[in-house]
Amino acid sequence: MALFAQVRHCGRRTGRAYITPVTARPTADGFVVPLTFGEGSDWIRNVLVAGGCVIRWDGVDYSMADPEVIDWATARPAFTPIERALIPVIGIERFVRLRHAPARP
Repeated sequence: MALFAQVRHCGRRTGRAYITPVTARPTADGFVVPLTFGEGSDWIRNVLVAGGCVIRWDGVDYSMADPEVIDWATARPAFTPIERALIPVIGIERFVRLRHAPARP
């Protein structure tokens, strides 16, 4: 199982395509991504404004929707026991939950 992913998003002002490397954890309905540098990072601001992005994880592209910033208590189940011990020590407190976008007909 992959640990790293790429978030593919468009700049909210420029419209340029960007790729941001992140750590991601799969969930039943999408992914949880730690906001290592906080909610002010350009990539998360772009994703929130756009309402979604594409995540390339383990070599597969997933269209994502409904980005939601969540706290550690909500994100915790997505992580392994070792990660659950390390994340509070590192000081990451905010995460984004992304859900799989509905399939297009």
